[in-house]
Amino acid sequence: YRLGELNQTAAEEIFVFGINAGMPVAIKKAQFLAGVLVDGKIGPKTIAAINAIPEAEFDMKFDEQEILFYESLIAKKPAMKIFRNGWHKRATTV
Repeated sequence: YRLGELNQTAAEEIFVFGINAGMPVAIKKAQFLAGVLVDGKIGPKTIAAINAIPEAEFDMKFDEQEILFYESLIAKKPAMKIFRNGWHKRATTV
């Protein structure tokens, strides 16, 4: 997934979220934040765009995207709300 070519914060955020939600989902969230084509594949344009975002900003905005993803799961299947606190903690810890 070329995570080694990203700054450390972005690589960690994408990896950890990708383990839980799937790497294509995590990559698409990062691409959305970076303003590049959202296709789930990391290429040179995605790498450059993600690395151009200040790490603290990427961290905060990616956490927001993770939480929105988890909330969408809960909206589709309310029984999953039992996972909300753990998911939110996971999103904001990394």
